[in-house]
Amino acid sequence: MYKINNVEDYIHLAEQCLFEIDDLIACAEDEGDGESEFIAIMPALRTIEAGLKTIQSEIRAGTHVIARDEPLPFMAAVTDNRNRLPIAITGMLDALNVAHKNGFAEA
Repeated sequence: MYKINNVEDYIHLAEQCLFEIDDLIACAEDEGDGESEFIAIMPALRTIEAGLKTIQSEIRAGTHVIARDEPLPFMAAVTDNRNRLPIAITGMLDALNVAHKNGFAEA
């Protein structure tokens, strides 16, 4: 489990998540056969990617609110595709979601 102690950790993990999701999207686009597992989850990957980019934009603008007691908007796509997404990515997204909902871990 990832431990997010401060806003810098949160930003770093959001960037890591976006990198990993973008990598999965690139793999899916390279497959191109329409039968790939990656192709099947492309809509979910795009939803997650858009949500992560929104987080980055909100952080840059100073409008992103942490500890909202609500899940990140794209977590439904994660939940619906949990068995298809790599465990490492779901772990990172879960940690980001926990921090978004509850705030930072005690250092």
